[in-house]
Amino acid sequence: MAQRPTTIRFHGFIWSASLLCLCFITAIPAAGASESITVTLLATSDVHAHVFPYDYFRGEAAPRGFAKISTLVEQIRSQSPNVLLFDSGDTIQGSPLAYYHYRVDPTPVNPVIAAMNAMGYDAMAIGNHEFNYGREILDQARTQSRFPWLAANILRNDGEPAFGSYVVLETGGVRIGVLGLTTHKIPYWEKPRFIEGLQFLPSLDAAKKLVPFLRETERCDAVVLLAHQGFERDLRTGEDLRRSDENQAYAIATQVPGIDVILAGHAHKNIPPRTVGNALVSMPSSYGQRLTRIDLAFQPRPGGGFRLLSKSGENLAVKGVEPDPRILDICRPFHQRTLAYIEGPVGNLSAPLDGRRARLEDTAMMDLLQEMQLEVTGADLSLASMLPWEPPVFRAGMITVRDIYSFYIYDNTLMVIEVTGRKIKEALEVAASYYKDAKMDPTGALLLRRNPKVAPYNFDILAGATYRIDPTKPVGERILNLRYQGRPMDPDQRFRLALNNYRAGGSAGYSMFRDAPRVWESTQEIRSLLIDYIRRKGTISPHCDQNWVLAPTANFVQEQR
Repeated sequence: MAQRPTTIRFHGFIWSASLLCLCFITAIPAAGASESITVTLLATSDVHAHVFPYDYFRGEAAPRGFAKISTLVEQIRSQSPNVLLFDSGDTIQGSPLAYYHYRVDPTPVNPVIAAMNAMGYDAMAIGNHEFNYGREILDQARTQSRFPWLAANILRNDGEPAFGSYVVLETGGVRIGVLGLTTHKIPYWEKPRFIEGLQFLPSLDAAKKLVPFLRETERCDAVVLLAHQGFERDLRTGEDLRRSDENQAYAIATQVPGIDVILAGHAHKNIPPRTVGNALVSMPSSYGQRLTRIDLAFQPRPGGGFRLLSKSGENLAVKGVEPDPRILDICRPFHQRTLAYIEGPVGNLSAPLDGRRARLEDTAMMDLLQEMQLEVTGADLSLASMLPWEPPVFRAGMITVRDIYSFYIYDNTLMVIEVTGRKIKEALEVAASYYKDAKMDPTGALLLRRNPKVAPYNFDILAGATYRIDPTKPVGERILNLRYQGRPMDPDQRFRLALNNYRAGGSAGYSMFRDAPRVWESTQEIRSLLIDYIRRKGTISPHCDQNWVLAPTANFVQEQR
């Protein structure tokens, strides 16, 4: 039966000895002089506050969540004596359960942390979404955690770690150094007041500094990196995938010697364990759909310490796995209150709303969002995107909180910035890069291919002006006939633009907004503003103003995947 490791050293800011005593118990005795020993690493990432095996957006059971992960963890612990459990961030935010707990009905107990404590996590990297509800919420969750939160590249203004940098765990006599790093692009996405007094350094620099320290000074037998960031290059071909420098896991794996395992996250990809450089790297998709397992085999050295003989692993899917009743019992009250909330009515639709073609043509669903943003802010123009990869369809009749969640899936807030017409066109050109290329077929249909480097939610749509997109033209020359109030948009004219805080920070290639003057910001999330807007209206009569089209005009537009 697996036992908890001993914490040899924790390097960070504010970590009480009493809490450590609660977290970590005695180590298992070390192996004999010639006997090999296996340490098993288990890891999740980007669970986004999914505890129950339930899809709140669709209102049905789903293969995801901490409860199912817990069953796999306990199965492995029953077979392996030396098990360490980690998470690579974006953990406490991202589901209706989390939103209800933080914003609607706060309680002293954080349901996500309660589940993780019961599961016996050993350490967690801090993700960018941990900051979404503010520092007070983050600190409350961290204080309740019986495991350290790590982010070596987040410093206070005095240069000291704002959180933890690393922890050294000992199990079976083997010393495992665990370093935490997060993407340094958080300031570009997060509200300034939520990160005030913090510095975010490049992960590569922090790894180059601390990995040798863990090896030489802390005398670790193996070094594990919990990295809340993805791989900026294709792991098979080495092709550069960057649109920004938010991900540095590939550079760390290939440029920083001494790292044995990289447990990555942030990108929501399923990457089964494979070797990159000298490190075994992995990513377990998202929402608790998979658990990474890494087995490290060690042999004692004659002079002390252990030599790593081999490393191997796999990503285990939770589909078909029964959820752990302990975790369900802990979080059932929170889950039931969340269900009551999201099933509540918001208003009525006089006709269906269909968002499935929102990236091919203007739709009434997107116009509803844009109209709300313009009315709430009084801005001249509005920018928004269809956020779900698979857009929803709403039938006529009652619309619920769940429906709004399935449409606006992120906890973004609404902002107004001041920008010129020139910046508006630059932004639309970035959006138009969503199309890789296009051609007309003999029937007159326009055949499109999506650019795999551009996430669908980064195809932004403008309201309040008219324009055409010609995807047959080179990137940067695709926006045609951009007009405001019937006249060509003046490149030097200044406009008040409504958009979400994520985009206002210049994310995903929209750097033209990064330093724009900020005129106004909502205190509520856009989702809540949209719910309030529909409630005020009572009944929504969907309509579409067709202010943008793909050009050249075609009889039929088909997106080729």
